[in-house]
Amino acid sequence: MKIKYKVILLALIFCSCLVLNLYVSSNKNSELTSNEIIDTDSNIAPTPTTQPTNENVTSIYNFPAKGIPVLMYHSISSRPNNSLCVPEIQFAKEMEWLSNQNYHCLTIEEFYLALVDDDPLPEKSILLTFDDGYVDNYKVALPILEHYNFKATFFIIVNSIGAEGMSLDQIKELTKKGYSIGSHTSNHLDLSILSAKRQENELMISKQK
Repeated sequence: MKIKYKVILLALIFCSCLVLNLYVSSNKNSELTSNEIIDTDSNIAPTPTTQPTNENVTSIYNFPAKGIPVLMYHSISSRPNNSLCVPEIQFAKEMEWLSNQNYHCLTIEEFYLALVDDDPLPEKSILLTFDDGYVDNYKVALPILEHYNFKATFFIIVNSIGAEGMSLDQIKELTKKGYSIGSHTSNHLDLSILSAKRQENELMISKQK
């Protein structure tokens, strides 16, 4: 892979760690919250720190002038003191805004081919991603995505399938509908404190499954 593509890919991976809020309703029910699917293992990833909220704050973040923006979501729900959740009404408004602004949602495969083979991309291309595999991604986010004909990539915690997360049948249906599926480790452990062998197992086994 060419050096410039490696640099672009690394930048996009970094960007995918940032939630880009295009629109945050001033309605008090539209505050950002978060929740992580966790494992009972003592080495689970730490719960995000609760962030201060303001009922009347409206936050709008501009897209970068160059590159492909990555919008990363987790749960599409309202949960108190959870800064990674996005309420359904807010998510719907964000997707409506993207549609009205003529943004084109790529599959991860389309993005990959653009990086390695220089495949052309539509103007105003973006990536939509969902971490962890929450069941509300299927029940709540999917109908909204389908309404706007938006594609997305869902990164699944393998050992949460059918438990806290989507069922295997729901994940299979996503693939049939043209959505992309990626691995998000086996147990959602904090990889930075695991041994090299356990890191390898978390990553390799989840991709195999």
